[in-house]
Formats: sequence, C-alpha cells, structure tokens
Amino acid sequence: LFSINRALVDGGRVAIRVPYKEGLLNYSPHVGYGHEYGHLRSFDKTILKIYMRQAGFRTTSIHLDGFGLGMPREWVLKSRLGMICLISLQKYVEHNFDHRSDVIDLPWLLRDTFFRSVEVVVIAEKVTDLSDEMLNKDHV
Repeated sequence: LFSINRALVDGGRVAIRVPYKEGLLNYSPHVGYGHEYGHLRSFDKTILKIYMRQAGFRTTSIHLDGFGLGMPREWVLKSRLGMICLISLQKYVEHNFDHRSDVIDLPWLLRDTFFRSVEVVVIAEKVTDLSDEMLNKDHV
C-alpha cells in the first residue's frame, strides 16, 4: 500500500481485491493443498479501511465480491431446503447465464442469502503524502 501511495499523485485512485474472511488453513499441505503458493492473509471491511487510511488513502467504495456457485453459505449445506434451493439456483445460473461465475448477477438478496463472498474490493483515493504524523494517528 505504501508503494502504491508513492506511485500515485494526490487524488489518484486504486482498486484492490483481497481475500475476505478466508480460512487460511485451506492452503496447508496437511489438508491436501497441492500448490506452492496460497493466500497469506485474509481481510474484512473494517481492517481494510484501517490499512487504507494508515497508508494515506480515503476509501470511496468497499464491497463484497467473488460469489460463486461452489461457495454456498454453511446453513445451505446443512439444510435439506437449502440444498434443494442451491441445486435449483445452480441449474438456473448454468442455463441462463454465460458462465457459472455470473452468479454475481443474481439479485443481491438471493445471492447474499445463499452464497458467501470470498473477496472484498476497496476503491480508494490518495489524499496526502505519507508522513510520520499520519502513521502514528489512532485510526480505530
């Protein structure tokens, strides 16, 4: 974030996507994760706003994203009705949308009820050059 801040002029904008409340143990070789790299950190809206402010940005927008058919909420998996709805939604998306990832185009209430987000997106604007005063402020 500090490097991005230095690269931008005052008023410059940045858009960042990061993992949202992700269980990082999923990336452990002990659970069968077979890739060399995985996420090292996970974020929520509050901490991401704090980090942006500390780095000299003003958050202009923050929202959840990264919904997918393969990421149902826990209650859906534990409920017979939830599973019936999930299967129906999967068929609907596959039949009516160009790609499975277009689940994001479902009405927000339906999407947010049945699926969990895996990303948080922040759009922010550089408001000042970094200074010791900015870094030492209480931003909570």
